[in-house]
Amino acid sequence: MEFKTSDTPQAAYLITQGYSPSSFDYSSPPRYAVVFDDSDAIRDLAFQYSAGLANVEPVAFNRILKKLNRIIRNQGQWGDD
Repeated sequence: MEFKTSDTPQAAYLITQGYSPSSFDYSSPPRYAVVFDDSDAIRDLAFQYSAGLANVEPVAFNRILKKLNRIIRNQGQWGDD
């Protein structure tokens, strides 16, 4: 199973928590989705983010968010750079 999100900051938060994207889904332009391997833990973290309960190191979050935006703009994949 997969966990997909088109919320780029949420994806950046999940990455800062140790979850790497398995792929990016560009099949419905201009929409995209960041795809993660599904687990209860990743769903719990996504809920915490959506509920405003997430804590993250701001410099790491900003660095990952910039990287995600660059990948999405170029329609690349995680690890291509």
